[in-house]
Amino acid sequence: MVVGDVIGHGLHAAATMGRLRTAVQTLADLELPPDELLTRLDELVGRLAAEAHPAERDVVGATCLVALYDPVTQQCTVASAGHPPPIMAESGSTACPIAVHPGPPLGVGGLPFETTTFRLAPDSWLALYTDGLLARNANDIDTAVDRLALHIDGLHRSASPLAEATRALTSERRSITRLTTPLCSSPAPGRCVPTPSRSGSFQPTPLRSPRPEPPLPPSSPSGVWSLSTSRSS
Repeated sequence: MVVGDVIGHGLHAAATMGRLRTAVQTLADLELPPDELLTRLDELVGRLAAEAHPAERDVVGATCLVALYDPVTQQCTVASAGHPPPIMAESGSTACPIAVHPGPPLGVGGLPFETTTFRLAPDSWLALYTDGLLARNANDIDTAVDRLALHIDGLHRSASPLAEATRALTSERRSITRLTTPLCSSPAPGRCVPTPSRSGSFQPTPLRSPRPEPPLPPSSPSGVWSLSTSRSS
């Protein structure tokens, strides 16, 4: 599962988004681990920046998060390129963000990407999203992520179907700003532990492109490129 957010807007950003989606589809067939997949994408974005017009090179980039799930072992491995952390909701505990180790956004180059592995039990939710769902009046990105996690927690506890939960998150995102209850009061060891900055020093820039390529499903927020692939043995 892959989600990303391209820097900039307009046709140039939409073209970058399309090339990244195509690259992810190709790399997925190689069964690369998440950190290596991000390294390959980082190299691609670096080449796109080098090929861009000098006036556009500073706006060629993207954030990205890759998640690889093994349903047999119930282990999920994620790696982030400056992207907000995924949020996990499971029965018997409060939904909260996974403490990932974010690397730099795609296109920066020269720095490694780290992976984080955790157990994802059946009937759990793992939310991958962009900062378009985060409350804009929050004091910092960590607070905004916590508020989004609280909203997801309520939907998960009410057993909302995934389609309805997605619509609620995208259509009622303004209500997230009114939620103030703290999360992760009893975090599991090694997981859901609040850190000084779960997102690191890299914050994604939202894309507002009216013509993304290829077209996204109607339920996807505008300006987001995402890809979900599955393989069976």
